[in-house]
Amino acid sequence: YEQIVNRVLKIVDHLIASHYKFLEAEVLKCVIMKEWLTDKRVEAVVENVLISEDLYHRKDEDLIPLIRNHLDKFAEFCGQRSYVPVNLVYFGLFHFFDLFQSSPEKIGEYQIIWFLHFLGPKSKLCADIFSHIPQQIAEKMYSELCSDSCLADIEKHFDFCEGSLTSTKHSRLQCILLLEDHLNVKYSKEHDYVFSVSQFKEHEKEYREHSEELEESLKGRESYSSVTEDDRRECILSQMICKTVPTTESEALHLVSEAVRLECTTFFTSKHFDNTATLSGCLKSKKLLKQIFGLLVQKSDINNVRAFLSQHVSVYEEYLPAFTRKQLDKSVCSTVELLDRENVPETDEDSLNNGIEILTQLIVTFQEVIPTDRLSAVFNTIIAHPTVQKCLVSEEPSPKKTLLTKLFVLLLETGKVPSEILNTTHYLLFQTAYSATTSTADKNILKILKYFEQQKVISKYPFAYGSYVADLKTIKNITLYNEYCIKILENLDGDMMKNLIENFPLHSEEKMLTEGPASQVSCDPEYVLSLLHHVLGSGEVEVRTILSHPISKVMLLALSSYDEVTRRVAYICLDKTSRMIEEEKFKEKSMCSYLFGMIENSITLVEERLPHLSTYFLGIMLHTLFTPHKHIYQNICHFLLQRPVFDFHDVPMFYSMFCSSTLHYKQDQNWLLEILCLAVRDEIDYKILSRRHVLPHCFSQMHCPDLDKHSLKLIHKLFRRVFSIKSAKVQKDLAESGITAIE
Repeated sequence: YEQIVNRVLKIVDHLIASHYKFLEAEVLKCVIMKEWLTDKRVEAVVENVLISEDLYHRKDEDLIPLIRNHLDKFAEFCGQRSYVPVNLVYFGLFHFFDLFQSSPEKIGEYQIIWFLHFLGPKSKLCADIFSHIPQQIAEKMYSELCSDSCLADIEKHFDFCEGSLTSTKHSRLQCILLLEDHLNVKYSKEHDYVFSVSQFKEHEKEYREHSEELEESLKGRESYSSVTEDDRRECILSQMICKTVPTTESEALHLVSEAVRLECTTFFTSKHFDNTATLSGCLKSKKLLKQIFGLLVQKSDINNVRAFLSQHVSVYEEYLPAFTRKQLDKSVCSTVELLDRENVPETDEDSLNNGIEILTQLIVTFQEVIPTDRLSAVFNTIIAHPTVQKCLVSEEPSPKKTLLTKLFVLLLETGKVPSEILNTTHYLLFQTAYSATTSTADKNILKILKYFEQQKVISKYPFAYGSYVADLKTIKNITLYNEYCIKILENLDGDMMKNLIENFPLHSEEKMLTEGPASQVSCDPEYVLSLLHHVLGSGEVEVRTILSHPISKVMLLALSSYDEVTRRVAYICLDKTSRMIEEEKFKEKSMCSYLFGMIENSITLVEERLPHLSTYFLGIMLHTLFTPHKHIYQNICHFLLQRPVFDFHDVPMFYSMFCSSTLHYKQDQNWLLEILCLAVRDEIDYKILSRRHVLPHCFSQMHCPDLDKHSLKLIHKLFRRVFSIKSAKVQKDLAESGITAIE
């Protein structure tokens, strides 16, 4: 055994001596497990494991825990060196606090020095890492870092290397700020580490010198490293200046001028600014006042602009209106100029979007002081521009369209655009721009159309949208319009309707989706239900067309909405559809009549909210009645005809389908699982699953030898769906049952 050990060590030492990059996991495991951790071997392990490859892509699942268990040895080794393998931060920081947790008394010794040393080059990871620190350890670290002894230890430890000393002092300051923010926000503490002006100047001087040295050393190389370092240090200066307290007028003036130079808008709304403003008299200087206000507007920092104005509104009483008009006119001219150049190939799309965004933010910030005639002129100028009209009516979604619709909503909501300038031409333009989807642009357009209707600017045919608006000229009477609405209903985008059915918004606030992939956008449920209500009310549509169309599923799903208005419209549509079934003749009439009668007999309260799971099943059952060729048709009919009422607190057909013994048992089981994956949405649906012990059944099924991959995938999908329910009661129940272990 000793001979083998000696041979292994010789091989390892030979590889190290020849600077050969070895990555054999077994060799490294031997070195670690047998604790053959001499300085050179530790260095080799660190370099090979933590530097040669990115840890996030490593596959050595057994190797990383071994290093983690010996982290203190690596920490001790690194703490004694004049350099540190910087990539160690990717691995070490997330586990570094385990050592503090087990031995908190060691804080203040070499671990702090080591921690700060290699933290410097990778400080961008700090915010995420610090969020994992327990409160007790965070408090202890904060106390140690703020102490003068810590700074003295750092200076003593790195007195031989000025670059390392500067980097480590920088890391200390950043750690203090991040820990303070972590403790104040997460644990409601009131820590406030204040800097003196001399400390700020000293750090600023060190930054300048270090930046010049770095720039000189990187000449001829790629410049991105220098930029990153520069940005990082500018950031720490901006953070420090907000926590620096001056004692004299000259110090206060220095801080104000530095804040303007650093473009640090948060400085002018920080809690120490009032003292600085009093000492410097900056709010009495028109020159400084213009610089501060110009900076806030230039940075488009709306929250800080509002906060600053609310604190110092008296200072701007005379200056603000004139400045606002000037800035608004300048922004409008700039935006129009960019719009005029839209068809020029060199035009930067981002510049145009940014121009529209700045104009919008100016209006948001100063709408109280902007004169009515100015906003009216802005509205007329923008809406009359050909490029704007072309962008609005385009069927392709774009950030520019979203920004423009947001701008128009804002202009109208200020109440400073007179109703006299709003006309039918404007209404038809926005009606053409509307696509009846849940995209942000369409939701903005819907707000605009509703505003026009409140101002008595309306269209005779409100349900037309997009390219359908152009056809309105051929419609001569209401009968033709009703027929046209039926055509619109039949031509609703199939993928959009599918997205709506699979992700029906249970709460009204869910209707406004953020911009994302096109696959996530669906038809607007508000528009779809309103269109269905109109079509049913006209009495000119065949009920079979409605029942076999996906819109009938939307009608049933709307019964599960928490929004009372949505449910009320859905119940009206349900009642009209039920009466039409009785009046008309079609092949599936008997079963459809029986299903709607069962729903009516099962509802016990006026406009009762039904579970989403139940309404989703009802929609599937209704559409299955129109596909008698499918094998599931007989199961559905058998289930319906067995009972006079529908149990809204049960999983329909669970045992008969999940434990099916027919020749189609796989299809039966997968059919049920596919429905459950989409039907379970909230706590009530989870309770229904619990009543039938659905999750334990699925859990046991996962271990069956004949379970195919598709079924297993569906079971996993169902569990993920259940885990995603945002309910503390559900999560607690899952944890107590032990089911979360498979997550």
